[in-house]
Amino acid sequence: ECPRTFCDSGEIANDITQGSLLPVILEVVRELRGIFDSSSLIHFGSDERNATQACWKESGKLPDYDIFETRLFDLMAANGWYKPSRVLRWENEEGVKYPHRTGGATHYQYTIPDAIEPQDFGSISINSESNPWTVYCQAREWTTLKPHGLMARMPPNLMTGSTNNKGLLAFVIALSSEFPAMKDSSDLEEYISVLCQKLPSSLCADATVKPGRGKPPPRTSNLCRSMTKSSSTPVLRSEPLTSLQMTTQ
Repeated sequence: ECPRTFCDSGEIANDITQGSLLPVILEVVRELRGIFDSSSLIHFGSDERNATQACWKESGKLPDYDIFETRLFDLMAANGWYKPSRVLRWENEEGVKYPHRTGGATHYQYTIPDAIEPQDFGSISINSESNPWTVYCQAREWTTLKPHGLMARMPPNLMTGSTNNKGLLAFVIALSSEFPAMKDSSDLEEYISVLCQKLPSSLCADATVKPGRGKPPPRTSNLCRSMTKSSSTPVLRSEPLTSLQMTTQ
């Protein structure tokens, strides 16, 4: 009911004023639980209420998010599905955790907060332009907060051609106790170059191999293990995360 907003932004809000929406969501969750039955986590996507105000204004409707979220929470509880701390929601642009939001875990995507809850997650964006040293420092900063999980967010082009292998390696190096701490960007660049001498060329397509010095990097098997190990209380978890990217705005 907001065609102009949809044409301008390419996005549209789910109509939370429709009574038929909650049964659809519950059925989707039911199916996801059947498919990903080994996970106690689920991602419900964003709760960015401000981002959809243009659509609501155009439609002339006045949504009550608190009522919708409360009903969703009650229905989840009635079915015995997921504890609040096991339901993730994206950090929103306005930086507000609404009190009636379904989901007690925040998945930070814009900021690295000063403090978090034990169930919270973090994300670090890695695109083709990301500086490896910046990625490394952000990941190390996240480890001091000891999140339940930390993920590297990559745009689709990183999967289809344009890569930033240095950035990805910097992310892994920062999170594993099997790698030494890097003092500066030059130290990291040199370590990645030496590491790439022991890795398949496809993992180091954008890394220049140079003669190294000092402690040699661990073998490839150690790199693989580091994907699920952390330098603090687990930051990268092997537990699967069921994701329902539900935009309830």
